[in-house]
Amino acid sequence: MNTSGFDLNFGKICIRLKDHAYCPVCEKLVRLVTTGDAAAIFRATTSEVEQMGITGQLHRLHNRRAKVMICTDSLFRHFDRMQTRRLDPDWVSDARSQTAAEMK
Repeated sequence: MNTSGFDLNFGKICIRLKDHAYCPVCEKLVRLVTTGDAAAIFRATTSEVEQMGITGQLHRLHNRRAKVMICTDSLFRHFDRMQTRRLDPDWVSDARSQTAAEMK
């Protein structure tokens, strides 16, 4: 059996690829993102994402290179449960001015 690119551990059913891994909490193969990418999705800092991983709000997994990554299923479930926040008025005016500049 050719397992190049796979880390197979049949003791705990652990399959790892570069950007996918078996999440034991979700009980399925999930896509992984870096803490930086997860922070960009949440518009948060990487330390906030790391803290959510430590507290168990997000599932932390290692890719095949032993880098800590975030389970996208847990990320989007957490994102869906988040309460909607009001937009920052400064952000809205900045976005409008940026859109106007792009139209010129």
